[in-house]
Amino acid sequence: MGREDFCYVADTFRGNDATRYGKESEPEATATYENLMANEVTQVGFCVHPLLPWLGYSPDGVIFKEGKPAILLEIKSPVSGQEKKAAELAADKKLRYIKKDGENLVLNQKHQYLSQVQLGIVLLNLNLTHFVMYSKVEPLILTIPRCDNHIDMLVRKLQAVYFKHFLPKLAASV
Repeated sequence: MGREDFCYVADTFRGNDATRYGKESEPEATATYENLMANEVTQVGFCVHPLLPWLGYSPDGVIFKEGKPAILLEIKSPVSGQEKKAAELAADKKLRYIKKDGENLVLNQKHQYLSQVQLGIVLLNLNLTHFVMYSKVEPLILTIPRCDNHIDMLVRKLQAVYFKHFLPKLAASV
């Protein structure tokens, strides 16, 4: 049986120590972000864009400005952040999704988290994400701007997978 014989409709991943820690620390990470940035975070649940109804996204939060969604919030809570600053973890190359660009720390353009936040940006029709690497010692917040080139490539790939592979398998299984 090959990979093409599988059609995943239900989520079978039940988590691990890292995902459990991330889930457990999210309220504390959100409160820390709110205090540091003086932004109120709103939980919005699962979001679907009306023009891309076959895609969805569950943001960690959204910041509203003047009554309109303005900033996507994405939180990552590495277990090692219990004892070290997020910037130290990044500098020590303990976070594969962060790299150094000159003197700045940036989201690694080759990591899947870039696509994750760009998908959230397009589905919520926003222009930026605050990407939080939560650490109990000292978190790090990166501002990730909208990248229409990446979004176009990502949506095309997801559309191809969904309509050429997933949907036909789903329809055939009914």
